[in-house]
Amino acid sequence: MGHPRRLVVAAALLAAALGGACFDGGFLVGRECVSDDDCGPTLKCFAGVCADPNSEDGLPAEVLWTEVLDAGNALDDEGLAIATRADGAALVAGYSARPNAPDDIALHLFDAEGALLRTTAPYTGAADDRMLGVTRALDDGFVAVGESSPDTETHVLLQGVEQFGGQSFTTNAVDLERSTGAGILMNEDGSFTITGAIEGSDGLDVLIAGFGPGGGPDWDTSFDNGLDLDDRGHAIAGLPDGGLVITGSMTLADGTLDLWVGAFDADGDERWVVTYDEDDLDDEGLGVAVTSRGELVVAGATERDGEGRNIWVRKLEAGGDTVWTHTYTSADEHDDLATGVAVDSENNIVVVGHVGGGGGGDADIWVRKLDGEDGVAIWTDIHDGPAGGDDRGYGVAVDDKDDVLATGSEEQEDGTLDVWVRKYAAYRAE
Repeated sequence: MGHPRRLVVAAALLAAALGGACFDGGFLVGRECVSDDDCGPTLKCFAGVCADPNSEDGLPAEVLWTEVLDAGNALDDEGLAIATRADGAALVAGYSARPNAPDDIALHLFDAEGALLRTTAPYTGAADDRMLGVTRALDDGFVAVGESSPDTETHVLLQGVEQFGGQSFTTNAVDLERSTGAGILMNEDGSFTITGAIEGSDGLDVLIAGFGPGGGPDWDTSFDNGLDLDDRGHAIAGLPDGGLVITGSMTLADGTLDLWVGAFDADGDERWVVTYDEDDLDDEGLGVAVTSRGELVVAGATERDGEGRNIWVRKLEAGGDTVWTHTYTSADEHDDLATGVAVDSENNIVVVGHVGGGGGGDADIWVRKLDGEDGVAIWTDIHDGPAGGDDRGYGVAVDDKDDVLATGSEEQEDGTLDVWVRKYAAYRAE
């Protein structure tokens, strides 16, 4: 026969535990809600989701729409960069890998509501081609930059896109032999400036090159960080005075990478360059943006012993001095990367990347909006696709209404990759 007193004590403890859980309300995070009353005393209802307003991740992101695109007859489709135009339409630039064939550039035009308007994947013969950067053009079209590898000599590839998604021009910059284009900036006169890498006398140097409005090569220069090893430019943005800011990576004598960021004149002449090395491991700058006040925002990754690579976002004054640094690392020794960054009309910051990849862990897409003044998270979205595979974010843009668009890839059940695009509301609605 049981002991009544023990049963009473056990029941009391269970009731206390349940009462504490209900009082805290933490277990309700992410649950659908209609009002704050559905979320317990410590949570609030934000656009139908219970959330902790004091979380270090900020609030849940408000997703407006999501599209996952399989370009057809392709093994892998990835969106590597995204840009928007005045009416809210967005162009996703990347590549499509077809069976038993080279990679082709792929350009996908979506309207403001997420409907696919046009996919352009021009066949380029025996070359492996990828688009790595894209920007809005003055005629409400776009220009994308990347690389073409018809043989062992890779070179810069530039593709103009008219407003309805068709091709307006193609530039195979064969004069820039053994080069790649990674980031692109539209200038006020309709010309374009790119960054990437080009073969120098000893290893790769940072490439800075200008093209006319029609894609014709105009000028080019290179920048060597001084160690006669590989230096790369990954992203470029424009300064208020017409200058340039570029970020990338430089290879050290021990084979590790340092992150670097620098300001340049419009013709590529150096103003200043600073480098960062967090833990004598691999550090890279992968995205850069400029606020309306001329401050710089750099996004990338810094590797730390025992943690893998961590997401790293730093705001700098115009002269290069640090204002604040925001970092993020997932549990265990995973690769967490910030791959792109954009700034909205109020100088808040949006970063895209992926977390939890490598080290035996599948990656999830990570998008976060930060307060531009102090780097505190406003909202965060972490996306794990239905197949539970490697999902990675690469490009981010802010449209004229300050809504956010991000792109990347989502792994499917069969192991292939499809283009992933998601649109977020500018601010989390209460």
